[in-house]
Amino acid sequence: MRMTQDDVAALLAQVPAWAGANIRLHPLHGGITNTNWVAEVNGLQRVVRVPGERTELLCIDRSNEAEAATRAADLGVGPAIAGVLPEVGTLITEFVQGRHLDPHPFNQRIADVVPLLQRFHDSGSLRGQFPIHRVVEWHARDAAAHGAPPPAVFHRLLQQSVRIEQAFDALWQPAAAG
Repeated sequence: MRMTQDDVAALLAQVPAWAGANIRLHPLHGGITNTNWVAEVNGLQRVVRVPGERTELLCIDRSNEAEAATRAADLGVGPAIAGVLPEVGTLITEFVQGRHLDPHPFNQRIADVVPLLQRFHDSGSLRGQFPIHRVVEWHARDAAAHGAPPPAVFHRLLQQSVRIEQAFDALWQPAAAG
Protein backbone atom coordinates (compact mmCIF):
# COMPACT_ATOMS: atom_id res chain seq x y z
CA MET A 1 0.00 0.00 0.00
CA ARG A 2 1.36 3.40 -1.01
CA MET A 3 1.35 6.06 1.66
CA THR A 4 -1.40 8.62 1.35
CA GLN A 5 -1.00 12.30 2.04
CA ASP A 6 -2.58 11.75 5.47
CA ASP A 7 -0.08 8.94 6.18
CA VAL A 8 2.83 11.22 5.29
CA ALA A 9 1.42 14.06 7.38
CA ALA A 10 1.20 11.69 10.37
CA LEU A 11 4.77 10.56 9.71
CA LEU A 12 6.02 14.15 9.61
CA ALA A 13 4.26 14.92 12.87
CA GLN A 14 6.95 12.68 14.43
CA VAL A 15 9.73 15.13 13.45
CA PRO A 16 10.49 16.87 16.76
CA ALA A 17 11.44 20.21 15.18
CA TRP A 18 8.14 20.28 13.31
CA ALA A 19 5.87 19.56 16.28
CA GLY A 20 2.80 21.77 15.93
CA ALA A 21 4.02 23.30 12.65
CA ASN A 22 1.65 23.91 9.79
CA ILE A 23 2.87 21.43 7.15
CA ARG A 24 1.57 21.63 3.60
CA LEU A 25 2.22 18.65 1.32
CA HIS A 26 2.20 18.32 -2.47
CA PRO A 27 3.16 15.21 -4.41
CA LEU A 28 6.49 15.31 -6.24
CA HIS A 29 6.11 13.04 -9.23
CA GLY A 30 8.78 10.96 -10.89
CA GLY A 31 9.98 8.56 -8.19
CA ILE A 32 10.68 4.97 -9.11
CA THR A 33 11.13 3.24 -5.74
CA ASN A 34 9.94 6.08 -3.50
CA THR A 35 6.83 8.16 -3.05
CA ASN A 36 8.07 11.73 -2.94
CA TRP A 37 6.45 14.78 -1.42
CA VAL A 38 7.30 18.45 -1.11
CA ALA A 39 6.59 19.54 2.45
CA GLU A 40 6.36 23.26 3.12
CA VAL A 41 7.19 23.83 6.77
CA ASN A 42 7.49 27.30 8.25
CA GLY A 43 8.04 28.74 4.77
CA LEU A 44 10.81 26.27 3.81
CA GLN A 45 10.37 23.54 1.23
CA ARG A 46 11.69 20.06 1.96
CA VAL A 47 11.55 16.83 -0.01
CA VAL A 48 10.22 13.81 1.87
CA ARG A 49 11.20 10.51 0.27
CA VAL A 50 9.09 7.65 1.57
CA PRO A 51 10.26 4.16 0.51
CA GLY A 52 7.92 2.18 -1.64
CA GLU A 53 6.51 -1.13 -0.53
CA ARG A 54 8.95 -4.03 -0.41
CA THR A 55 11.85 -2.02 -1.83
CA GLU A 56 14.14 -4.16 0.31
CA LEU A 57 13.58 -6.82 -2.36
CA LEU A 58 15.53 -4.51 -4.68
CA CYS A 59 18.47 -4.62 -2.25
CA ILE A 60 17.97 -0.97 -1.32
CA ASP A 61 19.41 -0.41 2.13
CA ARG A 62 17.93 2.85 3.40
CA SER A 63 20.63 3.36 6.06
CA ASN A 64 23.29 3.11 3.33
CA GLU A 65 21.29 5.52 1.22
CA ALA A 66 21.08 8.00 4.13
CA GLU A 67 24.83 7.72 4.72
CA ALA A 68 25.57 8.41 1.04
CA ALA A 69 23.10 11.33 0.94
CA THR A 70 24.63 12.83 4.09
CA ARG A 71 28.14 12.49 2.63
CA ALA A 72 27.02 14.12 -0.64
CA ALA A 73 25.43 17.00 1.29
CA ASP A 74 28.56 17.47 3.43
CA LEU A 75 30.67 17.61 0.25
CA GLY A 76 28.36 20.14 -1.38
CA VAL A 77 27.29 17.80 -4.18
CA GLY A 78 23.84 16.91 -2.82
CA PRO A 79 20.96 18.67 -1.09
CA ALA A 80 21.23 19.36 2.63
CA ILE A 81 19.71 16.70 4.86
CA ALA A 82 16.88 18.14 6.95
CA GLY A 83 16.11 14.88 8.72
CA VAL A 84 16.02 11.12 8.63
CA LEU A 85 13.32 8.88 10.04
CA PRO A 86 15.28 5.61 10.12
CA GLU A 87 12.45 3.52 11.52
CA VAL A 88 10.61 3.96 8.21
CA GLY A 89 13.61 4.65 5.96
CA THR A 90 12.47 8.17 5.18
CA LEU A 91 14.94 10.82 4.11
CA ILE A 92 14.05 14.51 4.31
CA THR A 93 16.19 16.87 2.24
CA GLU A 94 16.31 20.46 1.17
CA PHE A 95 14.20 21.10 -1.93
CA VAL A 96 16.33 22.03 -4.94
CA GLN A 97 14.45 23.49 -7.87
CA GLY A 98 15.40 21.76 -11.09
CA ARG A 99 14.26 20.02 -14.22
CA HIS A 100 15.15 16.90 -16.16
CA LEU A 101 17.67 17.47 -18.90
CA ASP A 102 17.20 15.95 -22.30
CA PRO A 103 20.22 13.95 -23.51
CA HIS A 104 21.84 16.76 -25.52
CA PRO A 105 21.91 19.39 -22.72
CA PHE A 106 22.93 16.68 -20.24
CA ASN A 107 25.85 15.62 -22.43
CA GLN A 108 26.95 19.25 -22.55
CA ARG A 109 27.12 19.23 -18.73
CA ILE A 110 29.27 16.07 -18.35
CA ALA A 111 32.37 18.18 -17.70
CA ASP A 112 30.51 19.78 -14.76
CA VAL A 113 29.26 16.48 -13.39
CA VAL A 114 32.43 14.38 -13.49
CA PRO A 115 34.42 16.44 -10.92
CA LEU A 116 31.46 16.30 -8.52
CA LEU A 117 31.25 12.53 -8.80
CA GLN A 118 35.02 12.33 -8.40
CA ARG A 119 34.83 14.44 -5.21
CA PHE A 120 32.28 12.02 -3.78
CA HIS A 121 34.25 8.91 -4.77
CA ASP A 122 37.51 10.36 -3.44
CA SER A 123 35.89 11.10 -0.06
CA GLY A 124 36.34 7.57 1.25
CA SER A 125 34.39 4.36 1.62
CA LEU A 126 30.85 4.11 2.86
CA ARG A 127 29.90 1.51 5.46
CA GLY A 128 27.44 -0.20 3.15
CA GLN A 129 27.75 -1.44 -0.39
CA PHE A 130 25.52 -1.77 -3.42
CA PRO A 131 27.38 -4.24 -5.66
CA ILE A 132 25.38 -3.53 -8.81
CA HIS A 133 26.73 -6.49 -10.78
CA ARG A 134 25.72 -8.91 -8.00
CA VAL A 135 22.38 -7.16 -7.48
CA VAL A 136 21.42 -7.76 -11.11
CA GLU A 137 22.37 -11.43 -10.74
CA TRP A 138 20.40 -11.71 -7.48
CA HIS A 139 17.30 -10.17 -9.09
CA ALA A 140 17.47 -12.62 -11.99
CA ARG A 141 17.93 -15.54 -9.56
CA ASP A 142 15.02 -14.42 -7.38
CA ALA A 143 12.72 -13.80 -10.34
CA ALA A 144 13.52 -17.26 -11.76
CA ALA A 145 12.82 -18.83 -8.36
CA HIS A 146 9.34 -17.30 -8.56
CA GLY A 147 8.70 -18.64 -12.07
CA ALA A 148 9.81 -15.56 -14.02
CA PRO A 149 12.96 -16.42 -15.95
CA PRO A 150 14.87 -13.49 -17.43
CA PRO A 151 14.37 -12.62 -21.09
CA ALA A 152 16.75 -14.21 -23.61
CA VAL A 153 18.73 -10.97 -24.01
CA PHE A 154 19.60 -11.06 -20.30
CA HIS A 155 22.43 -13.56 -20.70
CA ARG A 156 24.11 -11.47 -23.42
CA LEU A 157 23.76 -8.35 -21.28
CA LEU A 158 25.04 -10.20 -18.23
CA GLN A 159 28.19 -11.10 -20.15
CA GLN A 160 28.60 -7.42 -21.04
CA SER A 161 28.21 -6.60 -17.33
CA VAL A 162 30.99 -9.06 -16.51
CA ARG A 163 33.27 -7.35 -19.06
CA ILE A 164 32.48 -3.94 -17.57
CA GLU A 165 33.18 -5.21 -14.05
CA GLN A 166 36.49 -6.72 -15.19
CA ALA A 167 37.49 -3.46 -16.90
CA PHE A 168 36.81 -1.48 -13.72
CA ASP A 169 38.70 -4.04 -11.63
CA ALA A 170 41.70 -3.76 -13.96
CA LEU A 171 41.71 0.06 -13.72
CA TRP A 172 41.07 0.38 -10.00
CA GLN A 173 44.04 1.39 -7.94
CA PRO A 174 43.95 2.01 -4.21
CA ALA A 175 44.30 5.63 -3.10
CA ALA A 176 47.88 6.63 -2.37
CA ALA A 177 48.72 7.02 1.31
CA GLY A 178 49.38 10.60 2.21
